[in-house]
Amino acid sequence: MESAWSQEQKNELLAEAEKKRYERRRQERERFEATADRLNSELRSLPSGVEKTAYHEAKGIEPLPGAPVRNGDLLVAGYDVEGKLWTIQYIKEDGTKRFAKDSRKHGCFHVVGAANSIEGLQKLGNSPVIAIAEGYATAATVAKYGNVPAVAAFDSGNLLAVATALHERWPGKGIMIVGDDDHKLENNPGRVKALEAAAAINGVAIFPELSAEQREQGMTDFNDLGQAHPEVVSRQLVATLNATREGRTIRETEKLRADSTRSKEWLEIEKVRPIGFIGKDILALERKITEPSETIKQNQGFEISRLLNQQREQEQHPGIDR
Repeated sequence: MESAWSQEQKNELLAEAEKKRYERRRQERERFEATADRLNSELRSLPSGVEKTAYHEAKGIEPLPGAPVRNGDLLVAGYDVEGKLWTIQYIKEDGTKRFAKDSRKHGCFHVVGAANSIEGLQKLGNSPVIAIAEGYATAATVAKYGNVPAVAAFDSGNLLAVATALHERWPGKGIMIVGDDDHKLENNPGRVKALEAAAAINGVAIFPELSAEQREQGMTDFNDLGQAHPEVVSRQLVATLNATREGRTIRETEKLRADSTRSKEWLEIEKVRPIGFIGKDILALERKITEPSETIKQNQGFEISRLLNQQREQEQHPGIDR
């Protein structure tokens, strides 16, 4: 059946749709710019000192420069890689969070402990490794126990945009995505988004080492674990940072692939000791090993499947029925 629309009419419709999209984007940019001006004035009107709130107490973190307090709310500024302020996240004492209305969050971040965006970018520029976490409290925990510049991307959905922006600004730096383990949520968005961000920039993604009991208690991130066992968080972060700084993670990942012809030992953590999930190959590996229902928690936060080992042994010994 011949279309009722001529090619010329179709082209006109497409052009009109594109014109409307362009106008919507233009209006959005204008709103973002107006909001940015308003937020800059708002921050300048606040005192420069730090103040402790109930949120700090609940999360076990200290008040830091760059995150002022107003009427009990913590204000976390979000800026881009050029240092321009675009948004503010308001965190109430009970942990409720919201962003400034009509503000841009995509690709924006906050460097914990930096008094302003200029100081924050300097901290990132002077460090061989950058850590990116989701929330402010987790980033503050990572900065404290990892002794590394830590960035809050605000949520898992913004990890990829922030990691990409920082990688493009400093392509030679090691970037570690400090992911949440949202084990009680469908599809575990914290883990999935962190792995995707690490894969996109060939970075490292790590997750808190949580026992079954700690998972039952509701722990999901490094801030939760740091309040209960700071020594565990410190050990994991320092080991990963040192390996990332020295480039050992990539070499050990290559060793992991080279040794994969073995049977029982092919993913033995104590022998190969991979530090974090590296790039696209490890993203693929993660998907393979988390699909089977029966998984084993290992020392370095890796999850490996008995089923995967059995499959590899069957490939090497096809005559054996397991």
